[in-house]
Amino acid sequence: MTLQHMRCVPEKYVAIPISGASDPIGLRVGVLIRPEPESIQGQFISIGSQIDAKVVLGCLLDANGSVHDWLKIAIQDADRIASTMQAARGTLNNRLLDQRWHSLCNAENQPPHGPIIWSGWELKNPLPMLIDPQSKTIIHPVDVASGHQWRLCVDDGPLQQAGLPPYSSSLHRYLWVEEQGSESRFVPVTAQAPSNDRCIAPAQAIERYDQLVPLNLGGGLIKVSPYLSVRFEDFSDVLSGQTWQGVRHGRESLKLDHQLEKVQTIDGQEDMLGAGWLFQDQQGQWGRLIETMHLKLRGLTDAMTAVHDVIAQTKTPLLNIASDHFHVRLDQSGCGLPYLWTARTQLSTPGCAFALPIEASEHEYFLRTDDEGASIYRPASASSALKGNGTLRIRELIADTEEQTILTATLTSQQRIECARNDLIWLRMELRAGHFDLFAHLEEDQAMATGEMRLRTIPLHLTPEIRSALNEAAGVPIENLMFELLPLLSTPHDLYAMAVLGARTLLVDESNSLPVALDELMSLARQVGVEYDEDIPLAGRIETIFQRDPRWLDSIGPHRLTRREITPQEALDLIPDDLWHETLGLLIRMLPGMGSDSICRDFADAPLGGLQRIFKPALEEFDRLLRRTRSLIVIDWRYNREISGVLRRYATGLQGDVAGMIS
Repeated sequence: MTLQHMRCVPEKYVAIPISGASDPIGLRVGVLIRPEPESIQGQFISIGSQIDAKVVLGCLLDANGSVHDWLKIAIQDADRIASTMQAARGTLNNRLLDQRWHSLCNAENQPPHGPIIWSGWELKNPLPMLIDPQSKTIIHPVDVASGHQWRLCVDDGPLQQAGLPPYSSSLHRYLWVEEQGSESRFVPVTAQAPSNDRCIAPAQAIERYDQLVPLNLGGGLIKVSPYLSVRFEDFSDVLSGQTWQGVRHGRESLKLDHQLEKVQTIDGQEDMLGAGWLFQDQQGQWGRLIETMHLKLRGLTDAMTAVHDVIAQTKTPLLNIASDHFHVRLDQSGCGLPYLWTARTQLSTPGCAFALPIEASEHEYFLRTDDEGASIYRPASASSALKGNGTLRIRELIADTEEQTILTATLTSQQRIECARNDLIWLRMELRAGHFDLFAHLEEDQAMATGEMRLRTIPLHLTPEIRSALNEAAGVPIENLMFELLPLLSTPHDLYAMAVLGARTLLVDESNSLPVALDELMSLARQVGVEYDEDIPLAGRIETIFQRDPRWLDSIGPHRLTRREITPQEALDLIPDDLWHETLGLLIRMLPGMGSDSICRDFADAPLGGLQRIFKPALEEFDRLLRRTRSLIVIDWRYNREISGVLRRYATGLQGDVAGMIS
């Protein structure tokens, strides 16, 4: 039985071509659909979550209908982002969504992640797509009266002439018949799109609409890329000894490639993953522990490298890192090459950050576009921004030119506001010149009354009308002014998330949950911070703490690497204690603001002009740890470590006997 199995569409599902359907020659992109909807998740197999897209499972089909590869089909969906905080602020629109889509496609198309399967739909909107479950074909809807196809209207002119919101400056989308020009009617395809007498509902515009299944009714941009069915955290759990559950679709489990089946039979003996390991169980009960650590460190290094590369290409942090945003590629192994050693971790979910459109700021500010609330992968400073109303008194315009305007002001609010040195105050002004935005920092050295904040705006380019209105408003209390406190969100938050992912990978087993493991790691970080001594390496201080209190070894010792039965001390006999302490020290250094050992002083400590550079120290340390663990694997380490463990236990026993004799 081989590790590579022929790919085939799972039972109860069908693959429907969405590209090249009329051409029987060549490869086609297909989408998997369950004609009889699954009771929980419906007809499409959702394989990811993006703030601006739905992501479904697809496949690459040949003319014979054979599956050559599994695909991830991301379909732009403006409705998913329309209810977010940034949409409510008015900072997002279709133009920005499209620009972000193009940027992410270009980034994902680069090595080592790409290439994606370029279809042309990444840059140009496809025709709307619906599926006919009876004929199992894609339907591009047409206007019954004219016979022309409906398509997404991206031209602001016809929309504005019809009294509808323009495409470029809103999040509303409409279909139209381009050939009819200004005479065309419009079909709203986003949930909150305004409608008037020029509009017609989809059910009226599209024949047999109630019998069709919408796939991409709005004609959103599409990105197609290879799909990796093994999530990183599942791969990590398999290394620890768990069974792979496959891809979930509601109550069903789909093992698309059978890549991580639990048991293979080789020479009549059960052996996990067949020839996947370098060390087999026959070579010692604990022979795989150092190999497990090495493979987990490799996966973490790959994950951090992927984050580094995407940030370098997009010039934007991710701000949404979580364990399920990484997947693992397992390639067919050559003769003598362990299967698990072919694993390569890749980032499978794009970031959710948008650059705040302001100029002349010392820092780059980014907004998170997902409002999923608290996550263990996010520090408290990345929670929802504080919003409220207050009274603003403009003190003076200390710079008032066509090039820049800077003003000082006092903001009074009944809300308790805790503002850090790099946080930004976003003020929404309403004056006779219209509404506009000001961005300000807190002036920490200025004394003020209780409930007041002294502000200084960053330099902005304002129109003469707005500058004149601000001058007239000086000294006059402006009440019911909307403000929002924006923390500086940047790559230190991503580094924190990677530290949490490290704790999930190295410190979590069946008796140690991630919240417990992370809390223990942070407690250790605080303790080594209290005992900081620049003459003693971090690993040395951790060793002292472990020796002083054996509970640390029990809570976050190397026995957490595996779910097999092994005591903390037995694991430490196999993993050199200095290696384990250095590994814990690296995770501690990746936690911003935990003391002098941290790579980042705080969550605002983001390097200008190269946000990805923050990961370089951690990547260098990961590389060093990998070299050490690899050297332990390729030398005859097992006998040395096991013998030393036996001698240590024997010596301990002798000491106990001597102590008993003395007493």
